[in-house]
Amino acid sequence: MPDEVFVLLVIPIACLSMGLTLHYAVKPFVEALIKVIREPRQIGGPVSDEEVAELRADVQFLTETVEALRVKVEFDRQLAATSRDASSADG
Repeated sequence: MPDEVFVLLVIPIACLSMGLTLHYAVKPFVEALIKVIREPRQIGGPVSDEEVAELRADVQFLTETVEALRVKVEFDRQLAATSRDASSADG
């Protein structure tokens, strides 16, 4: 008898509550997330020319910094290789 009550009452009520939760709580969240992904400009508003210029300057600075770091890393690699060659020649 208890198994029949479980099957006839608890499972349909649980399914109904899950369906209502998905419809009223999760669905609006997913729709809002999709809207943000598809239309990111509407959330932040329009971007001014000054902001674009500032972002371009930031990108230029970062590009120059990365290039300088690449040069330094390559120098460090060559220096390490030279010191290894010198120590192996001495040993």
